[in-house]
Amino acid sequence: MADWIADPELTREEKIARFSALGPEPTTGPAADDGGTFEIYEERAGTFRFRLKSRNGQVIATGEARGTLSAAKKDIEAVRRAAGAAVVEVST
Repeated sequence: MADWIADPELTREEKIARFSALGPEPTTGPAADDGGTFEIYEERAGTFRFRLKSRNGQVIATGEARGTLSAAKKDIEAVRRAAGAAVVEVST
């Protein structure tokens, strides 16, 4: 994790700008296969969420509200890890 994420001297806007400047991270698993994109956005309440969009722009997953940008990023990494090992179950 970048040291600047925990830097109390940086404003929220500066952290968002730095995070955005990093650019998209390479994905693995299902999102990479269909060209999906993870996005992190800030809500009006000041919390952060991620959404996973398919290649056609449809939102296919949304994360929980998190108090920090780094927490939302950790959620994305957890989804990536879980998706790679996920088993598909069909309930009837």
